[in-house]
Amino acid sequence: MSRTTRLILTLLPLVLLVALLGYAVFAMLDVQKLTLETTGPAEPAVQTADPGTAKPLNPAAPLIIAETLEPTGSRAKRGTIVFDMAHSEVFGPQDTSELGQSKAVARMRDAGYAVRVTTERVSAKTLDPSVVAVFLPGPMVPLSDGERTALDDFVRRGGTMIMTIHVPFPILGTPARYGLPVGTGVMVDPTAQGNPGIWDTKVIKEDPVTKGVGILSVVSGWSVSTSKSEIADPRIVIEAPKGVVVDVNDDGVFDGKDPQPPYGVVGVAAIGSGQVVVLGDDAIFANVAIDSNDNAKLLDNLLELVSAPKPT
Repeated sequence: MSRTTRLILTLLPLVLLVALLGYAVFAMLDVQKLTLETTGPAEPAVQTADPGTAKPLNPAAPLIIAETLEPTGSRAKRGTIVFDMAHSEVFGPQDTSELGQSKAVARMRDAGYAVRVTTERVSAKTLDPSVVAVFLPGPMVPLSDGERTALDDFVRRGGTMIMTIHVPFPILGTPARYGLPVGTGVMVDPTAQGNPGIWDTKVIKEDPVTKGVGILSVVSGWSVSTSKSEIADPRIVIEAPKGVVVDVNDDGVFDGKDPQPPYGVVGVAAIGSGQVVVLGDDAIFANVAIDSNDNAKLLDNLLELVSAPKPT
């Protein structure tokens, strides 16, 4: 037997083994491909946490605690306001920083309402019969179709939903659903001293929501407008003053390529016996601005309308 033949016979088993392993690898890849095509990628592992607490997006804010804060005023309890923290809101009810909402919560409780801080998504369960209003302070993730349906039903029965805008992009579909679409450019006053995003407005329309409100402070707000809605009757009750502009394309020039005034600051949409209120600025009721001008009065008006008799 020649040396060449002997070498071939020696290497043949190794060649066959490599071929067999290669076939097995390709077969496994085909199975994985078929699995992905038919069932989709596997769901990532879900890390469960204490349902009563949540870590806010704002690292400087205190831990969000799901709890019910009872009324502190002398008035009889008027119902429960759900303070939503299930949509990655940045500034919470226990947050005493400038953009925190602790002062607004204190006014709700002083007005006779219990405030239920929740980290659960909106549902018929979270909107039980004791709930009269839902406050969504700058949600940062979209509401699901099921959540919006639950909110629709809640408002039609006479409930109130208040949504403030921190960043509009994640939640554009929700205010637009109620005929109150939010723009994607910040309103600024080029003539303002200091920060052009901070300005006041006296363009207040006569409305139950604005009774006694003569001037409102805005801190970096997004414009609110009206559009046709199949389920709501929208209106703008507070607008930005002349001179406030929105430079959407960020070219430093206000021209026809940018949205044209007037720019709404606060809009209200009637749905059934209830209402949806959209504020283009989540700082209007934040600690930094709620005591400025008539911002607190606007919140007080909303709290009065929450418990006002609803038409049948």
